[in-house]
Amino acid sequence: TPDDAWDRFWTWVTSQAPELQEAVDIGYVDESHGNGVKSKRGAKKGETLMVVPNELIMSIDVGRGAECPMQALIRTDPLLQQSPTLSLTLLVAYEKLLGADSFFAPYLAVLPADYSVPLYWTPAELQALNVSPVFAKAMTGWRMAAK
Repeated sequence: TPDDAWDRFWTWVTSQAPELQEAVDIGYVDESHGNGVKSKRGAKKGETLMVVPNELIMSIDVGRGAECPMQALIRTDPLLQQSPTLSLTLLVAYEKLLGADSFFAPYLAVLPADYSVPLYWTPAELQALNVSPVFAKAMTGWRMAAK
């Protein structure tokens, strides 16, 4: 069940970074936000509530992702070098293929089945962002994908 997957994820996270258990909790926030991280206490402006260890970050630059066998391809392929999103997608696909043997299996199990990013939006949907600072970033993503 989804709750079991979240329980396994939180057990995995806190086994690697037990200090997070004192500061935050995870779970369903509300309908508009879905699942997320919630502080267990109030915080002052600028205060750090938690630090996620590099080991738990799925990234092509830090932690286990930096040691992934896909790195040889990422370092040499011109398209992958120019697209961090595509490189990360390749890393996630590789880890998914490892299944239960992946260090990140508990994390992968709680990722949403789908999501929406400006790269996949229609021109009309993008135009609605035109008044927002996000518009320039979205257009950069489109240009990168078009290359």
